[in-house]
Amino acid sequence: WISGGANNSFWPGLAMTEAGEFEGSTVYAYDVPAGMDNVIFNSGTTQTDNLTFAQYSYFDNGAKKWVTVGKPVIPTQPVTKPTQAPETQPTPTKPTPTQPTPTQPVTGTVILGDVDGDKMITVIDATAIQQIVAKILVADAKMTLAGDIDKDGVVSIMDATAVQRYIAKYNDGYGIGEYIGGDVPETQAPATQAPTQPTPTGEYVYYKNNSGWGSVNAYYWSDANITMTSWPGLPMEHVGNNVYKIVVPSEATMIIFNSNGQQTDNIPLNGYNKIYDNNQWYDYTG
Repeated sequence: WISGGANNSFWPGLAMTEAGEFEGSTVYAYDVPAGMDNVIFNSGTTQTDNLTFAQYSYFDNGAKKWVTVGKPVIPTQPVTKPTQAPETQPTPTKPTPTQPTPTQPVTGTVILGDVDGDKMITVIDATAIQQIVAKILVADAKMTLAGDIDKDGVVSIMDATAVQRYIAKYNDGYGIGEYIGGDVPETQAPATQAPTQPTPTGEYVYYKNNSGWGSVNAYYWSDANITMTSWPGLPMEHVGNNVYKIVVPSEATMIIFNSNGQQTDNIPLNGYNKIYDNNQWYDYTG
């Protein structure tokens, strides 16, 4: 990531590809966009410190340092020309686009931002876009049309960010929530205001804001599903006396409370209707 970057990835980041072995150790690789300065390598539960990219190097996790491998040498073209030009030139093939424009007809009503087709714009739609970008979820024509928020022809992480901002009541002018294609609704066009989010299956978890943060977010996950929320998580509801609450799915096992760059440690969830106060869980009595 870079500070304030619009194209920063969401925690825990994108999966790296095993690239073979180097000096007896397994090496993983990922093509990082140009301009990024910082990186954290992690497995979902353990992680490195915040690292600054080192050019022409790889990070040795055992030694906790960057190891320089040297600038790659670009081979020079031969000085002598061939005595005879080849008779035929090969016809170059066009590269296959990462997200091809769907050719199948779009059926059903398409609402911009409603990737899961439930006629509501929720954090589930933002997560679906992230899964499409990470190639975890294969998008059909309807999902691609609904998820391309900025209408640049590609579903990207910027589209997921736009949906998250819409849910947080920021209006970026994309027209999220509006009918954009497919079958015309029989009664009326969908409302342009964000619908209320459905109540997830789970129970309330409470947090005592002893640090005086202006607002509190909850980022929760499990080993089986690390994409329940996108960093920094979902805003918690203030119930008074510096106490905040949020409904957490029953499948979640870990949580981080945070606000504007400040955060707690990774906290194991300890049941529901509990309050986290001064680094301890207690039964919440109101």
